[in-house]
Amino acid sequence: MKWAQKKGGWLGLIGLWVLVACGGNAAASQWVRAPGWSRAQPIGITQVGDPAPIALDEAGNSYFFLVDRESSRPHLLSYTPDMTLRWELFLPISLQLPDKPSLFWQDGGLDIYWLSEQILYYSRLSEAGESLREPLALSKGQVGVAYYAVAYDQQGTAHIWFAGPRREPGLYALRLVRGTVAAAATLVDAAGIAPVLRLDPQNSLHAVWIHHPPGDSRLTIFYAGYAAAAYQPDQAKSLIETPISSTSIIRGPTIGLDDNLVYLFWSIEIRTGPSAGVVNTRYVTFPPGQPENVSSPLLLTAPTSADLTYTPWPEGTFVAGSRVPFAQTSPPFSDALNHIASGRAAANELPIVFHHTEVQYEYRQTRGQIALLFWQHGEPTTYQLLSFSNRSAHSPFLASDLTNHLYVTWLEAAAPSGFQIYFTSTAPETVTALNRLSGQDVSRISGTILFGMLSGIALSPLVVFIWLIGPVFVTGISSFFRRGEDEHRVTTGGVISIILALTVYWLIKLFSLPDIFVIIPFANWVPILPVWLNEILRLGVPLLVTFLGLFTAWWFTIKRQIASPLYFILLFGLVDGVLTMAVYGFLFYNL
Repeated sequence: MKWAQKKGGWLGLIGLWVLVACGGNAAASQWVRAPGWSRAQPIGITQVGDPAPIALDEAGNSYFFLVDRESSRPHLLSYTPDMTLRWELFLPISLQLPDKPSLFWQDGGLDIYWLSEQILYYSRLSEAGESLREPLALSKGQVGVAYYAVAYDQQGTAHIWFAGPRREPGLYALRLVRGTVAAAATLVDAAGIAPVLRLDPQNSLHAVWIHHPPGDSRLTIFYAGYAAAAYQPDQAKSLIETPISSTSIIRGPTIGLDDNLVYLFWSIEIRTGPSAGVVNTRYVTFPPGQPENVSSPLLLTAPTSADLTYTPWPEGTFVAGSRVPFAQTSPPFSDALNHIASGRAAANELPIVFHHTEVQYEYRQTRGQIALLFWQHGEPTTYQLLSFSNRSAHSPFLASDLTNHLYVTWLEAAAPSGFQIYFTSTAPETVTALNRLSGQDVSRISGTILFGMLSGIALSPLVVFIWLIGPVFVTGISSFFRRGEDEHRVTTGGVISIILALTVYWLIKLFSLPDIFVIIPFANWVPILPVWLNEILRLGVPLLVTFLGLFTAWWFTIKRQIASPLYFILLFGLVDGVLTMAVYGFLFYNL
């Protein structure tokens, strides 16, 4: 009785530890898939589902802009490069229908922008988070703003373009000089929406936007290049014309620059009809200021597999760790890519980050994840998969610092509402700080492994029973091989029965788990497995489980002069089945 009580107590403690270790903080940091990146750190919960912007100062300090879930107030945070919180503040205003926060490090301070009740606002903070400018309404009296874009030229002038929604379009441009509006907003396109702006190293402004009059079944993407960042009318050139139904959604456009080309990306998502849910993503390239030399639209695809081989890539401009050469990626591929974002800096290489909607997550499942593509000379050169979350990761933002290290944020749904912001970087101090294992990390990983194995074992009685039906039947019908033989000795007939039964057992097992030699054991539970260990685990674990089953069956039968094939198969199936379910049982939960 006392032993049973002690046993129950220990089991209760183990169960409690597993629940605490696995439950923990719902916003725990995440290990990313690509080497060279830090763990993805939760920054906070924002109310809006737009990309969470990052600003970086010359010292490597990072700044984040959220909209508080409870109070709808602008929420700003600043961290050192090793992710120590420098300061945190809430602006003393409550936003109505908040949307599209953005921020820029400019002239030793933070310029911040946001939408509230379809009005575009601007404010400015010092490096220490002190208010330097009361919120200024930039678009009041113009159109109800649904889109806007901001770019700073080499003189520090902010070029701001804003536009109404699709049902009430209208694209305007204005300039903000040292926090003061230089002149009234200028109408750029009466049917324009969704502007995107970039400045190149020559201080030329590159602008793209969508021209889509209400009710029109075709849309046009326009481009204009302005030398010395000076807007001039009648510079727009049509780049792309494409049909679009009233129920389809266009994501983008997005532009990016390298030293030689302008890249344009967009995707169209079909919402109704037989093709509902299909996302088609395309891109074109052209020399800066020469839209007449635009390339033909090409389909943009990325591999769906999360099992990738990373190699060093010294040809890259940006410091992003090892990458997957795009030419060496294997099918299947998917063009269901959206929420594409590029950095604001132009260099010899262009990185883009995007939401990949069809990444293989676990057995027969897919999840939306965040991935990167790097471009040179108009072609994708390398690929990285960042997030590997059981929730859909979306709405990424990409930034780079003066030393070409990369910074990425993305969103995941938070309970009961809002979006959790995750942040990762290749900056050395950030990687060192966030990748350091703590006792809580070890506890969480251990609890996850134990919970996963116990969950699999819970199914083992039913699975082992099914797996043994065939082998037991074969053992019975093959008894004629053993007719007249001594069951206390190993005989030819007994060996034949065991071999036939084991063959049937393995056929049933492989039919149930066809990917048993493809899945990397423990990879779903341990996010930091060394790459060199993958093949060892992939082949070694199934063979080890089989060996343990055979050894146990031999120890308790043949070694003890009990050569019954039935006992041998039952003992083997019990050990092999339970151990197999402990490691691979999670696959049955995903059927």
